[in-house]
Amino acid sequence: MAVQDRCLTKGNLLKRGMIVDNPNCIFCGSCLETVDHLFLPCNLAVEVWAKALGLFGKQTCFPAIPRDFLEAWQLGGLSWWSKILWKLVPAAVFWAIWGEGSACAFEHELRVSCET
Repeated sequence: MAVQDRCLTKGNLLKRGMIVDNPNCIFCGSCLETVDHLFLPCNLAVEVWAKALGLFGKQTCFPAIPRDFLEAWQLGGLSWWSKILWKLVPAAVFWAIWGEGSACAFEHELRVSCET
């Protein structure tokens, strides 16, 4: 859904004519909450990606658009099992970020730090 820009971010809700009190990112508040911002360049997303990549001993600089990011998501030199896990990482991270946004919006709590 993120790659197809179908997530109901505040930006997408505005495009559909819905009234949104504060259209800025639920995590950092720095700009309009869009798929392109929420899953990659947002401060919280950067922190989550750094932790996920750290599990593999990797760090990276990646494109700011989810579609470009997923197309570039390749890594050599891993064992068979690690390659399987590596392919699951983007979906797991996107799901975790979306879940945090939902918790923040509906339960009014942020369970992870937004500071980098």
